Amino acid sequence: MENQAKKKFRPIVLGSDENAYGTARLFSETCDVCRCCFAQKG
Repeated sequence: MENQAKKKFRPIVLGSDENAYGTARLFSETCDVCRCCFAQKG
């Protein structure tokens, strides 16, 4: 199991408040992955 390659993933964050921003930033800084954020304008 140690020799298995890491699986790549792309986190998707739903929301437009500070919590969504913080979560997206955390993924970016810790996992070094590109993230997608989606929000509804209303």
